[in-house]
Amino acid sequence: MAKKERSNRIIGRRYRYTEDYRVVPALGRSGRQEKRVIYTAPWVVLRCEEAELRSLVLRMRILFAVAVLALIAALQVLPAPMENKWYVPVLMISVFPLAYQLLAVFTLPNEKKPMERQEYDKSFNRYRQSAVFALVMFCLAAVGTVVYWIVYAAGGLKNAAPYALGDAIFALLLALAAAAELMANRVARGVQTDTMENSAYSR
Repeated sequence: MAKKERSNRIIGRRYRYTEDYRVVPALGRSGRQEKRVIYTAPWVVLRCEEAELRSLVLRMRILFAVAVLALIAALQVLPAPMENKWYVPVLMISVFPLAYQLLAVFTLPNEKKPMERQEYDKSFNRYRQSAVFALVMFCLAAVGTVVYWIVYAAGGLKNAAPYALGDAIFALLLALAAAAELMANRVARGVQTDTMENSAYSR
């Protein structure tokens, strides 16, 4: 019984948008009978105005770009050697949520119109969740950096390079990336929505 319930949860997550659509018969351009998929669930409507939406999406894209550029720059300025710098692998994990967030950036709407539930989830929700994940990785890397230099100061790291300007710049860029994702999460969470009956709008 428990195995079946677990299986149903997995299937439900994988096909969670299936019930939002229905396949209906329709006539194609050639006059032949074909099947058409139509959206039947309620529409997601953004409360903001058109100009506000464009400004909102622009800010979300800029904040994402700042986080990515700050990460790349931080890895470039970090001085060698990389031995025992365990915070670097942790920082590299942030590439995965950033890649996921990039997908959301490309699906953010450029104009205000009712959205399917799947469209909203894969744009605004995906963006917000990815920003939180990336922020956590940046913070963990920052904690690792602090621990590294504490251990170094205590003499626990042999043959480690002394603190350099590149390390300071790395820390600042890491803080900038974290701040950008923190703001990105706040902006995405500020998006307010309503729902509209499916019959009230059609594409």
